[in-house]
Amino acid sequence: MTSRGESSAGGAEAQANLDLIRRLNVEFDAVGAARVNEALREYSDPTVILSALGDLGRLIVRSFDPQLGIDLSAYPVTFAGAAQLQGVSGWIELWRAWLEPYDRFSFEVDDLEAIGDEVVHELRGWGRLRESGREVTWRQTRVCPMS
Repeated sequence: MTSRGESSAGGAEAQANLDLIRRLNVEFDAVGAARVNEALREYSDPTVILSALGDLGRLIVRSFDPQLGIDLSAYPVTFAGAAQLQGVSGWIELWRAWLEPYDRFSFEVDDLEAIGDEVVHELRGWGRLRESGREVTWRQTRVCPMS
């Protein structure tokens, strides 16, 4: 996963939001999707999972509000059996469900932009499905509310 094309339209807070999303992407990339997936499969305790993720886990603990809401209602498929997830445990369940079908997975983040208290970016992903061996790619725009 890599990150490119950042812009900010909202001063210091907007820049801080961009910096956080960028740091999360850098740390995710450093750990690697394979290690994240392995930790999610191997452990059930969120504390142990986050510890296994090293710097990424520490950044999540420092940065994620316990009331963090993850709205998946616009996705065409259901992740983790819910349209709404909450907190770090919700983030864990989202990634567990997202990575589960893949034996190889990666993504790039393009065009980070802070708009008010949200960070918007393009995500390009690719992976190989575990059961079929089929290679898949996709693009999506993500909106990350930061307040």
